[in-house]
Amino acid sequence: MRVVDLTHPVTTGMPVFPGDPAVSLAPALDLAADGCAVTSLHLGSHSGTHVDAPSHVVPGGPTLDELDLALFTGPALVVDARGHAPGAAVGWEPFAPHAGALAAGASGTRTSRPAPPGACWQRACAPSASTP
Repeated sequence: MRVVDLTHPVTTGMPVFPGDPAVSLAPALDLAADGCAVTSLHLGSHSGTHVDAPSHVVPGGPTLDELDLALFTGPALVVDARGHAPGAAVGWEPFAPHAGALAAGASGTRTSRPAPPGACWQRACAPSASTP
């Protein structure tokens, strides 16, 4: 299985959800002067690539540390749903061309989508094709 990293680096000034704190990183300790390198981070818990645990929206739901890591690895299908307004519902249309793949792996296929325009900060977005 080919592994594809869909994360983006956390950087000062990166895009954040409206109302979330701005992201800033600054040197706190210097390797030459202090014997180790440490970076001070200021960011909200929803900055960058992240996973919302069920407890984020479900009272009493499991927290991220209570979820099995196997939920986050395995076959994936990247669905191109670009063109929808931010916050708009995404219907069946972008998924329809992949109905067979979704049905074949219904219990274990993860779906993802490329980041919205302007959110591909430092590298190209993921392709809009199936990833074996």
